[in-house]
Amino acid sequence: MVQVLELQSLSRAVLSIVRNVSIPKHGLLKVAKNLVKDLSAKPYIVGLSVLGGEPLHPVNIDTVIAICKTFKEKYPEKSIWLWSGYRYEEIVNKDILNYLDVLIDGKFIYDLRDFKLMYRGSSNQRVIDVKESLKQDKIVLMEVDK
Repeated sequence: MVQVLELQSLSRAVLSIVRNVSIPKHGLLKVAKNLVKDLSAKPYIVGLSVLGGEPLHPVNIDTVIAICKTFKEKYPEKSIWLWSGYRYEEIVNKDILNYLDVLIDGKFIYDLRDFKLMYRGSSNQRVIDVKESLKQDKIVLMEVDK
């Protein structure tokens, strides 16, 4: 099971495991700290997924970085996947990449939608191995559509 942090708009977020719980943005860090604490009792949760609205929008990014940093410090063995409309090349110098394992980048484009793709909705989106990309100083794609 994966814990999901879904930013539905610029002013609120939704955390969901079994059901969605709406949280005002100003309360998100407190909820995130409780989330990280609660995960210690749930070893079956293997990672954190962070997705749209737009997690990397300037209004959201500092909170998302804080959540990912807290999660990764507490659970370095668990993965963090993030979906963003931004391309890797646009965020390569952002601190958030230090905490991500996988980035699915690029806007969803309806005319390029493909239901056969794993982890993304349109063929312009990429599934990027962030750790290897940073290590090799180039984009390293994960092979997920086999």
